[in-house]
This record gives sequence, C-alpha cells and structure tokens, in this order.
Amino acid sequence: MAIVKFDEGTKVETSLNLEDGEEVIFVKPPKNLIARAIGLKTWNVTVVITNKRFVTIPQPPNRKNCPVESYYYIDIENINLREADGASEASTWSFFHINMKSGGNSSYEVDKNGVNGYFMIRMEMSIMNIIRSFIAERKEMDAKYGHITSAGLQAMDYQHYTEKSVDKYYARQREIAKERAANMDFSNTGHAQLRDYIVDVVSQFVEIMNG
Repeated sequence: MAIVKFDEGTKVETSLNLEDGEEVIFVKPPKNLIARAIGLKTWNVTVVITNKRFVTIPQPPNRKNCPVESYYYIDIENINLREADGASEASTWSFFHINMKSGGNSSYEVDKNGVNGYFMIRMEMSIMNIIRSFIAERKEMDAKYGHITSAGLQAMDYQHYTEKSVDKYYARQREIAKERAANMDFSNTGHAQLRDYIVDVVSQFVEIMNG
C-alpha cells in the first residue's frame, strides 16, 4: 500500500492508504469546502475519486471522530443531484447523494434508519461570490414578500470573478475523467459545476463496474 497526502502542509492536510493497483483520479480543490450531512450532523471532508472507489476523508480537527468512507463503484446503485430549496441556497451550495446497494465491501456513515445522507459543496468564498449570493437572496425575498425592493441590486452587472491559475487537482486520469475535465479549469470552477463533474464521472465509473 502507498500513503498519499492531500493539502500537504496546510491545517486541513489529510492522507489516504491506496490499495494495490489503485490510482488517484481527482481530489477536491482546496478552494472548495465539501461537507457530509446526515440529519443534523455535518462534517467537512476531502473528496477523492480513484479508479476503484469514491472516498471521503474527514478534515482536521475531526472532533466528531468521523471515519474515512469508501464507496466502491461496484456497490453503488446510483449517484444523483439533490435540488436546493431555493435560489438563494443554490447560489451558495450544491448537493448530491449516493444510493448504495445492500452488502458489499463499502464502509460509510448512516443514521439510525440506514440512510447515508448527502454531500454539500459550498461556493468559493470570494467577495464576488458572496455578493452574488446576497443578490440571489434579495431577489428571492422580493418574490416571496414583495415589500422589499432590490431593483438596484438586480441592475448591477458584475464582471465574472477570476483567480490566478493554480495547479490542477487531479492526477493520472483515466479516459472518462479526462474527457469530462477537458474544458474545465478547477481553479475557477463554480460549486455547481464541480458537483456536476463529480456526479458525472462517478456515474460513468458505476456504469462500467456494473456492466
């Protein structure tokens, strides 16, 4: 087995023991926060996609003692988008969940009813994204209550926010992951795009493993 480290040298450094023949395909970009949610329990994770499994690694300090989760593709029934409750939530978070078959070698957290919850990807906390989220929330409030006006905010036209290019966050990609990522720059990808990429790639791997 080989041990690989992610976000090395930072306060959220994590590591994973790779199995024989296992290769890392994608790692969550440092700029994005991804959390697991089961009922009211949430914890931040580093998401890793390998050629064998979808992995979540609890980020430090992990005070809830959450374990590393392994979702082997052969054990996954499907992976799906989860709709946000409204426009303001969608501007801040993107959600997805994984449905598992019974049995198998996967290990993951579940609630008392056997439900394994869902995943939340937060928008990058840049000034422009926060402003966009604020505008979306004001528009939603206008639609619901009418007595609040945000005409000025709605008229604002902000230039798309762009950061300097940083290193790619995936390595040794297989053909499907390369194809899906061909036109993506993960240093600038939004939370919804990142969610869609993860769901798309994992779905393809599940389809291959299940024949």
